[in-house]
Amino acid sequence: MRISLEWLKEYTEVPCQADELASRLAEQGFEVESMIRLGADFSGVVTAKIIALDPHPEADDLQIVKAEAGKAIHTIVTGAKNVAVGNMVPLALPGAKLGTVEIQEQKLRGVNSAGMLCSSVELGLGEDASGILILPADLQSGVDLKQALHLAADDVLEVAILQRADCLGYIHMAKEAAAALRTKWTEPDTTVAEQGGDAAAALKVTVEAPELCSRYAARLITDVQLKPSPWWMMRRLLAAGIRPINNLVDITNYVMLEMNQPLHAFDYDSLRQGRVVVRRARQGEMLVTLDGVSRQLDPEMLVIADAEVPIGIAGVMGGESSEITASTKNVFLESACFDGVSNRKTGISLGLRSEAGLRFGKGVDAGGVVKAMNRAAHLIEQLGVGKVARGHVDIYQELPVAKEILVRPQRVNHLLGTTIPVEVMIDCLERLPFKVEAVEAAEASEAADQALKVTVPTFRGDISQEADLIEEIARIYGYDNIPATAPASFTKGRLSDYKAREQKLRTALSGLGLNEVYSWSMTDPGAFDRLGLPEDHHWRNAPTILNPMSTEQSIMRTSLLPGMLEVASYNVRRRQPDLRLFEIGRIFGSLPAGGQELPQEDDVLGLITCGRNLPLNWSNAGVAADFSEMKGIIEALLKQSGVEEVVFEPAELPAMHPGRTARMLAGKVELGFFGEIHPEVCRQYDLPETYFAQINLNKLFASGTEIKYRPLPKFPDVERDLALLIPESVPAARVTECILRAGGDLLEQFRLFDVYQGAQIADGWRSLAYSLSFRHPERTLTDADVTKMMDAILDAAATEIGARRR
Repeated sequence: MRISLEWLKEYTEVPCQADELASRLAEQGFEVESMIRLGADFSGVVTAKIIALDPHPEADDLQIVKAEAGKAIHTIVTGAKNVAVGNMVPLALPGAKLGTVEIQEQKLRGVNSAGMLCSSVELGLGEDASGILILPADLQSGVDLKQALHLAADDVLEVAILQRADCLGYIHMAKEAAAALRTKWTEPDTTVAEQGGDAAAALKVTVEAPELCSRYAARLITDVQLKPSPWWMMRRLLAAGIRPINNLVDITNYVMLEMNQPLHAFDYDSLRQGRVVVRRARQGEMLVTLDGVSRQLDPEMLVIADAEVPIGIAGVMGGESSEITASTKNVFLESACFDGVSNRKTGISLGLRSEAGLRFGKGVDAGGVVKAMNRAAHLIEQLGVGKVARGHVDIYQELPVAKEILVRPQRVNHLLGTTIPVEVMIDCLERLPFKVEAVEAAEASEAADQALKVTVPTFRGDISQEADLIEEIARIYGYDNIPATAPASFTKGRLSDYKAREQKLRTALSGLGLNEVYSWSMTDPGAFDRLGLPEDHHWRNAPTILNPMSTEQSIMRTSLLPGMLEVASYNVRRRQPDLRLFEIGRIFGSLPAGGQELPQEDDVLGLITCGRNLPLNWSNAGVAADFSEMKGIIEALLKQSGVEEVVFEPAELPAMHPGRTARMLAGKVELGFFGEIHPEVCRQYDLPETYFAQINLNKLFASGTEIKYRPLPKFPDVERDLALLIPESVPAARVTECILRAGGDLLEQFRLFDVYQGAQIADGWRSLAYSLSFRHPERTLTDADVTKMMDAILDAAATEIGARRR
């Protein structure tokens, strides 16, 4: 919500600078995200009237404008599409300065452009860059823009409105500012000077879906005259980020921002039989909305219809057939309270987001529907837009009433840990403004000596119980004024065993030189094509999001690989090629058949490496990422997790380099895979040679055993070397498994220290040389003991894998 201080001051005094107001609002729980200074940070800009408009002969997207500024005629080339002959526009002449940018005369596709037509963004007057700023038509051309518009600087606060739906309206933010600054506030004028015929007789309204529309009100405006709004209204709309259109539409937007009540204007003469029906859409009905898109409706959507067809989607967007145009003479002005849940679902289903939809989705005050409509009628009459017919339509089943809630001062201080006096509590509540009345103990409860009866206005739909009012007291009293105390609890929080192991894993990976990253749980279906996955690969069976923010985040990820490749690519493109990264996240399986079941979710660890492992310097060139480095990282993690017997087997996986990929097996349980990313995939992501691993943490932790500690050995070990001739078809993992099993408990450790193929080794064979260490915990081993164990290893190797001693 963009809050203009100039606009806010219409409803309350603001005797301080913008930064202090921002600080006060933050103390009351409103997050002020930024402050923007809008003003006249330009020079050399004049008012100009467009007298001719022709297409550019060399460019379809450009136009040649003849603009009259005083007695001079200027030729301007523009790409804007919202300008027309007769428009008054801001013209930056050659030499003008817009902030730090100086405008110069230049040729655009062969045509001299003597200046530039300006948008509100370029002038620092707003955030709308969609077109040229159209000025009031009654301005004199050729006048300095600052002088013509009486421009003064304005501060705009960008306030995050998360829970307080009412504060999407200026008047309610003014009440909060008044509470913070201890000033008075005033309501906008809603008096209506009615004239002409009876609107109630002319407006035929039926509400067929009261469960989705709790209140519907309407007025009839006749003799409408559309023209640009006065500058004061245009400026306020621009400061709020809304582009002015014409006086009637601007008034509906103005009141929406002012009172948090969306309004909509229909061309009354376009309504068949002059009827309006609020109903559910019928199956198969279509509607062309104001953006020119034909949309299919369904019975879950609420529509505004005439006697035959829909003319608008309730609270979301109007229809093209009833749009206000230059020929509009009579207007049906709508103010309503639509169901928030239905409105959100409809907006999401149709992919339509609007300021009105935002407000209806969060909930508007049904008690303020007629008040906001009358405010718009007041402005329509005041600005000469049209005549407000006598009377109005107001359809409802039950009006909301102010809630009465009892607040016990003792309970307030008990929950807050304070000793706030009762009169201070009353002051806090009355500043909001709530009506407060002290009641006797008998009326409150037997346990309380005193209580406060608080009447909550209908616009505060977020307050329903005593605890809500206690929070309001704390907010206005000031969180900084509440002393810090320890919670009265003896429960000591701790990580679960699973989370503790996960945290140890993070520590171990950081110790190995890896940095943790986070990628989106939602991903792009197109990533599967970049990975070269077959059409039937199980990763493609990803759960689809019903209301995605974008196509790039429309499915849940089935692997960490696409996200981590994006992270690596992002860093490499920014000249950070040496990466050692890990991510602990959740992946999602396909949805089970049958409807309501949720997909399987697994916690996994992803590792990715590329570039060198150390920064390049005069004494160390570092080592490039390779298969062995990744395998070493994995082995360190397996050891840290208590997983001892793991077998690495060759694997062929999509997106991975054939012959340089392996899967990890703990017994019969597959823990994951690792290897080099396929070169074609690396090219897709602009990456150098890159290695990746993915390990299922649920299976990893289930396969691990508790690490046990033992005293240092008292007796020496005995070392022996063993060289075996192994058929090439036998993987080294099988040899390792065979040696471990045959060596027994006294084989303390062993390692592979040499692999040889060549002279003196027959084709199809290779030599593997191992160093073995034996130790007995209670005595010194003899040569005979060790020889016996070595013979057992040789016999097992010969029998199980066809090995021979070299």
